[in-house]
Order: sequence, then C-alpha cells, then structure tokens
Amino acid sequence: MSLLKNFLVRQSARSLYIILDQETCKQYSISMIDVYKICCAEGIRLFQYRDKRSKGTEKDEFTEKFFEQVSLIDRASETMVILNDDLQLAVKLGVPVHLGQQDLPFKFGLSNQNGIASLGYGASSHNASELERLQYLSEYDIGPDYSAFGAVFPSPSKPDVEVHFSELELFFKMNPSLYSVLIGGITPTNIERLNTMIDKLAGSGKTFYAVISGIFLNGSTEAAIRKTIRQYLNVLS
Repeated sequence: MSLLKNFLVRQSARSLYIILDQETCKQYSISMIDVYKICCAEGIRLFQYRDKRSKGTEKDEFTEKFFEQVSLIDRASETMVILNDDLQLAVKLGVPVHLGQQDLPFKFGLSNQNGIASLGYGASSHNASELERLQYLSEYDIGPDYSAFGAVFPSPSKPDVEVHFSELELFFKMNPSLYSVLIGGITPTNIERLNTMIDKLAGSGKTFYAVISGIFLNGSTEAAIRKTIRQYLNVLS
C-alpha cells in the first residue's frame, strides 16, 4: 500500500482537501505555510502544494523550503502534503504527487524505477475519455490512489475551466478508485448539494472536497480563515 493510500484509508468519509496555491495566497497577502498552520490547527489533514508561478531552480528551492518548514511543524498532526505536477521533485522529497492527464504514468509505473509507487499519486480527470485512461492504468495496477474531477461549479481560481456538475454521476460510475476528489467552486453552501448526490453515488468510497480560494471567503486574517474552515466542517460533520 502506498504512503498516500495508507493515509486516505484512515480519513473520514467526507473531508476537506486544501490546495495551497502560491498565486492565490499571494493575491490574499498570506504565505502558504501560514495557511497550512491555521488549517492544521482547525483539524485539516490533507493538503496539496501548488506553485505554477515559479520556474526552474527557483521553483525547486521554494518547494524544498516549504516542505522543510512542514517537517518542523508538530508531526503529531499526521498531515499529508501532496506535491502538484512535479514527479521527480516529489520522489526526491519523498512525498506523493498529483498529476495532470499529460503526466500520467503509462511508462514509469510499469518499471517503478523512480519509486513513485511506494509514495502514491492522485490524478485529474475532466471527461469520460480521461476517466478511461485512469481505468486502463488501474487494470495494470498502476492507477491513481485517488481520482479528481471538476470543475463541479464555476471556479474563481480558474474562471475559464468548463463546469462538469452534470457529469458527476458518470464520474462516480467510472472512477477506478475508492477515493474521489471534487474540485471547482466548492463552498460551504453548495457542499450540502454535493453531499446529497454523493450519498447516492459514492457507495463505500470516500470523497474529498478540494478548496483553493474558497478558504478566503471571509477574508485572509487568521480569524477569517478559521471561521471559513469551521463553516466547511459544519456541513461535513
């Protein structure tokens, strides 16, 4: 069992998945590590580190520094921070990775020479053909530990991304993993709408709601972020 799957199996049936996005945090004048600390204090356990602004060596340095800071924070919180997109750096840091469709392991998983199988990975999907790719990988025992789908609602973080709410039933039917991640415009208000659907569609699987800018619905002070997290958690409990 991969590091990521071993973590997912111990989580609640419905949980928050906070995406720490550098551009979004910069927009709200708060560091990713500060958001991480606040979320940990409120009981959030699953995170993704995403930096699409930095390039090359600078990006690697920023990423390594962040994970060093995470390692210095109380490990008793048992958090999991997944690295977005960078497979090689994820292996170097010893953390799971989230991959887009263009980076799926049609080759690396078969040889397992880079060690990602023991760490685990999640993968994005947006339509039936992309879900078929995930099914194909799962048939060869190299499928993702979780499958992500969206955007389920219009997303302020990615306003140009197509909305796929009407295809949620298809996603849950085709998802080869027991672990699902829904992303895109998710708020404490519309989570209740999703919960009703998922109770019928997800079966025994677990669903994680990914939130990026939604964490700043009430502002970016510590008190505001804590308030927002509690609003999310209230509708998940």
